[in-house]
Amino acid sequence: MSRNAGKPRNKFSRNAQCPCGSALKFKYCHGRNAQSSAPVERRQYIDKGEVPIRWVISSDTGTAFFASIDNRIIVFANRADAVSCTHSAIFDDEARTEMHIAGIGPSKLAHLTSTLPFVQVEDYASAMILIDARLAHKTAELQ
Repeated sequence: MSRNAGKPRNKFSRNAQCPCGSALKFKYCHGRNAQSSAPVERRQYIDKGEVPIRWVISSDTGTAFFASIDNRIIVFANRADAVSCTHSAIFDDEARTEMHIAGIGPSKLAHLTSTLPFVQVEDYASAMILIDARLAHKTAELQ
């Protein structure tokens, strides 16, 4: 008898990107508390029909780049700071064209706080410290 007999199996690789769209590995997102093989629903950061109360910077590949070194997604308290960060001189023109500001309504913020690691920044300077550290970390990984 297999040692995994009777245990629910999930069809997602632990090291693959989570299918919910969080841009985190499955094991750090929905895989952390996976007790069943229930399907993982893909979520969008922009809420439909809700007024945004927080903001994230996203790209075509999600929010993974805009995370701190410990993979906490950077959440902005106001849209202006998020926009300012996307216009920072540390990004080249090509990178800037791939950045989008996504609004998070109350239901998505509740999902974020209960499921994903995040850090909320209160101002532009705090965000740039985290983004700068992330860029330095990514550069070091490439070398």
